[in-house]
Amino acid sequence: MNNSITHFLNEVTGDMVDVISMRLQEAYAFGWGDGGQRVEERPTFDFLRRFGEQQRRKRAQEVETDKRTRETSLYEIKESAMQVPTPPHRVPQGLACRYCVPGSEIQLDPHERRRDVIDVLRTTQHANQGPNQSYLDWATWFPILAQCLRVKKYVFPEVSPKVLEDERVRSAIDQAAVQSVREERQAAEAQGRPFNDTETYTEMLERHNKRAKKVMLDMRSKLSNVLLQITSWLVYKILPCFLTGAVAHPAQIEMLKAASSRSPGTPLIFLPLHRSHLDYVLVTFMLLNNDLKVPVIAAGNNLRIPFFGEALRGLGAFYIKRKIDPITGKKDIVYRAILHSYLQHCLTAGHNAEFFIEGGRTRTGKPCIPKSGILSVVVEAFMEKAVPDVLLVPVSVNYERLVDGNFVAEHLGQRKPPETFTSAISAIWKAVKSNYGLMRIDFNEPFSLRELVEAFKRTQERELPRTEPGDRLLQQTKSSTSLYGTDIVQEDHRGLVDSIARHVVYDCASATSVMSTNAVTFLLLTQFRRGVTISVLASRTLTFGILIRSLSCIFWSVSWRRECRSWHGLFNMNS
Repeated sequence: MNNSITHFLNEVTGDMVDVISMRLQEAYAFGWGDGGQRVEERPTFDFLRRFGEQQRRKRAQEVETDKRTRETSLYEIKESAMQVPTPPHRVPQGLACRYCVPGSEIQLDPHERRRDVIDVLRTTQHANQGPNQSYLDWATWFPILAQCLRVKKYVFPEVSPKVLEDERVRSAIDQAAVQSVREERQAAEAQGRPFNDTETYTEMLERHNKRAKKVMLDMRSKLSNVLLQITSWLVYKILPCFLTGAVAHPAQIEMLKAASSRSPGTPLIFLPLHRSHLDYVLVTFMLLNNDLKVPVIAAGNNLRIPFFGEALRGLGAFYIKRKIDPITGKKDIVYRAILHSYLQHCLTAGHNAEFFIEGGRTRTGKPCIPKSGILSVVVEAFMEKAVPDVLLVPVSVNYERLVDGNFVAEHLGQRKPPETFTSAISAIWKAVKSNYGLMRIDFNEPFSLRELVEAFKRTQERELPRTEPGDRLLQQTKSSTSLYGTDIVQEDHRGLVDSIARHVVYDCASATSVMSTNAVTFLLLTQFRRGVTISVLASRTLTFGILIRSLSCIFWSVSWRRECRSWHGLFNMNS
C-alpha cells in the first residue's frame, strides 16, 4: 500500500515539475526585449501565474473569434445563393449512332457513298503511279513490292510483362493458391495423413505462378511489321488465283482515317461478322495497305497449328482457349484474370483490337446471337477509366462463294474436324485450284463507346423499368465452351453490354452488301422454283438490283452488275 502511494506521489510530482519547467521556458522567452536584449527582471510565482492567465485568455479569445467567423460564413451561405461550379464544356465527338444520339453527325456523306468501289488486290497506292510517274523509279516496274515496303509502320508495344505484374493477376494467383491449399487439406484429412499449410501454400503459389507465365506465353500476340509486309506480298500474289477481287468502298476507308485522326490515341475495336477464316486476314490486309494500324485479333487456340499458328501470331492473333473453364462449375480465375488484364493493357498501350461478336463462324449465313464476353472486357475497361474512350467499328464481310463454307457434315450432326497442318495445306491447295468469285468488306460508321453508354443511361432513365433476364422473350444460355461466351463483366453492366452487342450485330447486318449469288438464290427460291432460262434470270436480277437501290440499299456489290453483264453476254453468244 505504501509503495503504491509513493509511486503515485512521484508521478504527480514529476508532472508538476514538467508544467513548471514549461512555464519557465515560456516566461524566459517572453522576457526577451526588442533587439534580442534580455530583461534583467527574474520571474516570480505571481508573474508566472499572471502569464499563464494571459495565455489562457488569449487561447479562449482565439477560439471565440474562430467560432464567430464560422457562424458568420454559415449565415452568408444560407442567405445567399449557392455558387455551383460550372462543369467544363465538352464538345461531343459526334461519333455515335444517330438513332441513339440524335445530335451525332453523318460521318459518311451520301454523295460519297455513290463512288465506285476499289479492288484492293489490284490497287497499289504507294507505288509510282499516276500522271507524274517516273520510269526511272524501281516502283514503276515492281508496284506490288513497292506497295508492301512503303506501307506505314507502327510501333506495337509488348504488354506481356505488365500483365503478369498486374494487381488483378497477382490477386487471382493468390486466390487460386489458397483454394488449392483448401482442397489439399480436405484430401489430407480424408486420407488421414499429416498436412502443413505453409509448405503447401508456398508450393501451390509457385505452381500457379509458373502456369500464369505459360498461359501468357501461349496467349500473347507478337505483331511484326516485317511479317506483315511479307504476308501482304503473299496475299497480293495468291488471292487473285482463286478470287476475282477483294473490294472495299474508298469513302469508308477515308471515314476510318478521319475518325482515327479526330480522336488520336483512341483505340479502334473492329467487330466483324464471322463467315470464313479469310475474314481476319483480309481485314488486316485492308487496314495495312491503307495505312491504318492493324489490330490484335482474338483467335481460338484450335488455330495454334505448326507454322500457321506462329504466322498468325505475328499478324496480330492472340489465342484464347475454346473452353475457358476446364471443369464444369469451377471457374479458372487465373486464366480469366490474365485474359482480362491482357486486353485492358493492349487498349491502354494504344493497340487496336478485333474480335468476332458472334463467337464462331455462322453456319447458315445469318447473323448469330452475339456473345459478349470479350466486349464485356472492353466495356469494363472503359467503366474503370483504364481507357477514356474506344471507337467501335461494325464490319461486314461477304463472299459470292465461301472459301471454307461447306458445313453439310456439321448440319447432319457430325463433329467438326480439328484444324491440323495437313488440313490447312490441303485447304489452301484446294482453294488455289478453284474460283470463289468476289468478296467485299464494308466498314460501318464507327461510334464512341462513351457517347453510346451515356445515351443508354439516359434511355434507361426515361424508359420502363429494366427487364429481368427471366422475362426476356429470346432466351440465351451461358456458354462455357465458346471463347466469347464466358462473361467476365460485372452484373451491373450486363444489360448495357448485351444492348451494345445487339446494336453491333444489327449495324453489321445492315451494312452487309448483297452479292450476286444472294440475289440469284433469292429469285430462284421465291419466283423461279420450277426453273428459268438464263436470259430471264439475268433480266430479273437487274430489275431486282434497281429495286434494292430504290429501297436505299446503298452498298450493293459491284459483282452484281459484273455478273449480270456476263450473263447477258453469254445469252447473246448462245442465241
